[in-house]
Amino acid sequence: MTKKETIIVLFSITLCWSSSYIFIKDLSSAFSAYAYLTLTSGFAGIGLAIAFRNLFRKLDRKTFLYGSILAFLIAGNIIFEKLALDNLPASAVSAIASMNIVIVPLIMICRRRFPSRNNVAGIAIILLGLAVSGHLHMQGGELIGIIYVLLSCLMMSLYTVFAADYTKEADPLLLTTLQLCVTAVIGLLLWVVTDPGSITTINWSLETFSYIVIIAFFSKAYAYVMLMYSEKYCDAITVTVIAATDPVVTLILAILIPSTLGNTELFSTRSLLGAILIAIGAVVAGTNFLSARKDRAGITEGASPDNAQDPEVTAHTAEGTAPASDAAISAATIKEPAAASGRLVDRRLLLRVFFALMIGFALLGMSINVMEYADGYTEIRPENFIPVTAGILFGPVAAFACGIGNVLQDLPFDFGNTVILGFFANFLAAYLPYKLWRAAAGNTLNAHSTKRLLIYIWAALLSSLATGAFLSYGLEIFFGSWYETLGLGIFYNNFLFSLMFGLPSFIVLTSDGSHLGKLAAAYHPRCGLRVLEGLQPFALKLYALETILLSVIMLGFQYGIRWNSSIPGRVLWLVTFAVMVLCCLIPTPSESQRPFS
Repeated sequence: MTKKETIIVLFSITLCWSSSYIFIKDLSSAFSAYAYLTLTSGFAGIGLAIAFRNLFRKLDRKTFLYGSILAFLIAGNIIFEKLALDNLPASAVSAIASMNIVIVPLIMICRRRFPSRNNVAGIAIILLGLAVSGHLHMQGGELIGIIYVLLSCLMMSLYTVFAADYTKEADPLLLTTLQLCVTAVIGLLLWVVTDPGSITTINWSLETFSYIVIIAFFSKAYAYVMLMYSEKYCDAITVTVIAATDPVVTLILAILIPSTLGNTELFSTRSLLGAILIAIGAVVAGTNFLSARKDRAGITEGASPDNAQDPEVTAHTAEGTAPASDAAISAATIKEPAAASGRLVDRRLLLRVFFALMIGFALLGMSINVMEYADGYTEIRPENFIPVTAGILFGPVAAFACGIGNVLQDLPFDFGNTVILGFFANFLAAYLPYKLWRAAAGNTLNAHSTKRLLIYIWAALLSSLATGAFLSYGLEIFFGSWYETLGLGIFYNNFLFSLMFGLPSFIVLTSDGSHLGKLAAAYHPRCGLRVLEGLQPFALKLYALETILLSVIMLGFQYGIRWNSSIPGRVLWLVTFAVMVLCCLIPTPSESQRPFS
């Protein structure tokens, strides 16, 4: 994982934690801090333990100790934060909590790990931004409350520093599962001791359950898995700097999230200026232009600063003295023992992948089926970050899994003829990215280069455009239902979630040590037909044409154009649909073009 990829993953985590307030504020008042800690960590930990139960074969005393220490630090952070909120205004707690960006470097200095000049300058600019935006403004409160919040900060800072060390020695996925399970046990014990009666008096509803699942999946399971993997490739200061951009993310959410979903953030010139300063500080802290020339001389000539200390980039080189080629990075990142030896991938493993994707997509969708729009035809679906990444990795297997998973998701709520459209739409959502990636990036399964990052964004764009247009047109043609905002809503939902969660997931799944990524690499070259090399440029032009046609249709939706109401509009639909069929049928590069065979 390169530094650029690590930053993308860390921003995704910050987004998870910043947006979780939307759902936390709507939870029943019966949920104490201990109940919240128990249920969210418990759901997340149990889910990961079931999904990755084979990892427990690697469990040893050292890993269990690491996971337990991290769990106690998480629990301590939440407990002291609750005690602080009982003695201080929320604004004061938020202000002091921002001091993590100072405490982490101090801890590292005590451990004789000194921040760079860029780190120091970036942290100073971020603190200025926090002050300008008002995040360092504190009113009222007692000394005991200040002590509690400082202890909370210390716990979180120690967690960040220790996690950066532990992930270098233990499996990040196993470490995440352990710490969430132990955290849930700690929360349950405290819940039973402090308020045992509330365990049986919680007023459960579909919305309450859905909010718990959303927080457990995104703010706990997803966020901590991403955090453990990213800390494996960066230091604690980088994690803290990215986490300090929370006000920037909050400001963006304040603009994007409708007020009906909990938007209470007020936009102001002061908050905008503070966000700009924080963003500048993050950029400064993440670069090395202030370092002395002799400090930078250690970077190998020809290697980029982003990758200079990346373990994957220096893999397969002569004692780290020369930068690895793109093919070498791919080989270091994803090894394909089955394909390299000429054996077919174990079909039982692919079957397990199929059922895992199908069941996971369906269960996640059913669990959070509460944010509905367009008269019940669809809803806000965070789970739609899955198709693009899964499609690129597993092609037809993932496409069928997402299509059938969508049918199963709709089964308990509104199983009708419209689910057929949903099947094909979600099939396309995974299959088109697979075809595009194969044509544009071949069999290289990673996002180390800027080119492949852009290819992923293109694949997500094409997938989202196709899904929104296909469902809107299908509902109008076959069921006579027309909603002006449906196509746009589906497009924005799929595209944004694909970038916010799908891209970081792809980065982590194709990083060194990802077993699923290795399986995908072994399977990937087996998907597709042998073609002439001259067909590949034509395929790319075809995907570009389809992207343009779908963009025109989506732009029309933006201005309320009902394309099916005129002959030119119908012709546009027919041409777009014909090109879409060609995009699905055109052969992809052959396995003989593998860059790391």
